[in-house]
Amino acid sequence: MKNIHTLALNILKDLGRCPATSFNEYQVSNKLMSILEENSIDYSQDDYGNIVAKISGTEESHRPIAYVAHMDHPGYEIIRDEKGFYVGKSLGGVPRAAAIKGADCFSFDQENNRHPCRIEPWGEGGEGEVKVVS
Repeated sequence: MKNIHTLALNILKDLGRCPATSFNEYQVSNKLMSILEENSIDYSQDDYGNIVAKISGTEESHRPIAYVAHMDHPGYEIIRDEKGFYVGKSLGGVPRAAAIKGADCFSFDQENNRHPCRIEPWGEGGEGEVKVVS
């Protein structure tokens, strides 16, 4: 059996490779379900995409433990080309304030290839819009 710490880090690395912005968590969800299936862990998925898995304990006297985590992270969707840069719109509850100082990030093309980019404030943009520079 693999070292449990190595196994945990490998699972986190695999999950971290999946794009997962708000409303687009399906790759993380699919990867997580695959991991659960590979390890014969029972799970269910609700209408909202939440996954609930259960591993039965070996000691009846021990109380159950629940782990809860988000599958998404703040993200922006590129909505138009402004000739020299793109405009991104915040997804989910990401406030415009998240881009006030700018941040290095990645954009993903339709094949999910990563491309380094930077989001920056954009005074001409509408609500939740930022400048995306490659």
